[in-house]
Amino acid sequence: MNRTSFALARTVLLAVVCCVMLALPGKAWAGPYIVYDPATGQVLSQKDAGKPWYPASLTKLMTAYVTFHAIKEGGLKLSDKVVMSPRAAAEPPSKLGLLPGQSITLGLALKTLLVRSTNDLAVAIAERVGGDVERFVLLMNHTAKNLGMTATNFANPHGLPDPRQITSARDMAILGGRIVREFPQYNSYFNSRSVKVGRRTLSNRNNAFLNSWKAADGLKTGYVCNSGSNLVASATVNGKRLIAVVLGARNGGQRAATAKKILEAATGQAAPRVASAASAENDDYDEGYSAKTLAVFKGVPVESVRNHGFSAVSLPKDMAPVVCKHRASWRSIRPYRLKRKWTASFGTYERPGAAYKLLRTRLLNSLNVVHGGNHGLIRLRPKKAYIAALGNLSKDQATRLCSHFQAKSKACQVLEPTYMARLSDQDNAYHSRLEAKRKAAAKKRKLRRKKKRKSRKRKRRKKKRRAKAKR
Repeated sequence: MNRTSFALARTVLLAVVCCVMLALPGKAWAGPYIVYDPATGQVLSQKDAGKPWYPASLTKLMTAYVTFHAIKEGGLKLSDKVVMSPRAAAEPPSKLGLLPGQSITLGLALKTLLVRSTNDLAVAIAERVGGDVERFVLLMNHTAKNLGMTATNFANPHGLPDPRQITSARDMAILGGRIVREFPQYNSYFNSRSVKVGRRTLSNRNNAFLNSWKAADGLKTGYVCNSGSNLVASATVNGKRLIAVVLGARNGGQRAATAKKILEAATGQAAPRVASAASAENDDYDEGYSAKTLAVFKGVPVESVRNHGFSAVSLPKDMAPVVCKHRASWRSIRPYRLKRKWTASFGTYERPGAAYKLLRTRLLNSLNVVHGGNHGLIRLRPKKAYIAALGNLSKDQATRLCSHFQAKSKACQVLEPTYMARLSDQDNAYHSRLEAKRKAAAKKRKLRRKKKRKSRKRKRRKKKRRAKAKR
């Protein structure tokens, strides 16, 4: 068989395999969703709406809601300046990128926050409204409690990964409904296709939904690896504005298409299957998100949708293995970031996955004990072991946290700053050795490439000499 025939046979074989795989029955992943009528407080459709989930940038809806209330009460104006602090400027993307000391009006900051989902502006707004981020987060949680968002807890104003940042589709539907009913004057902040900041025009991250349906008119997207693609969407059909929440989609296209499907079904533009509220909790939807398999409830109050609460058995599903296969699903933290304050250790483990799962559980079970701090797995060098830890705490906070778990016969140890400094020295020495090895290897590669170039030059000169001799 010649090379051409072999390539053709391989192509045909691959095509056959792909067709067979596509034909095999498979169960599509369908995360929690809900369709909610804020005018009547009724749930029209839902699946696992009380299941705990990571909100990601849906958090910024609460950041905006708290700020809208501060403006309504007269404490702030849209024309007020928001100054970028060093802490805000250091936040990772998505960000506007202002330097420390630069400013932007509160109105433009809010619109950019909601259109482009900028993390640096979320922190800057929190500092402007609450005085500092910690006080603003307490205000966010107080507001969530007053709204009846019983499965929600916020740890930051932007939604970047933190096991203590948790919500449910039900709670996000309540928040979205309150925003559209209480603050209709800010509709343009949620449905603009872009926002202009200086010479830059920034597109809306929700354009996939806004451009997919004429009835679409807001609200906000969210995405981190652990949550998957989230969306709180609104649409107005026949004068009725509905809220849809989709959590854990695989990508932005799926979340937009799903929101459209469930809203179409809820407004009678599709033919949904009618189910009772009692049977919906246990329904298994093999077809994933499909308008033909939506459970629709008529006249069920949103309060009747039960939140699962915070516990080890109701940890949010980690979507990182599904949507971010190239990244670790656990968070590491270098000891040098924790060496100046006290740290609470929940044990040392050989497997990072098990260590991080325990850390997530401990953090969810301590929401009312300690606020703040930096969490993550501290890798012990040079051996392969991981400490599940919450650091950057005061001595009182670390002692109170460990006392809380020790009273329940659960492991917790207070680590002093001196111990963390020793771990930091060991970690820095390890990384210095790695850097030295990397530089040595790079130097060897450079020398090898130099030798190869010299060798090729010698061969070319020999070839030329031979050609001249033949002439």
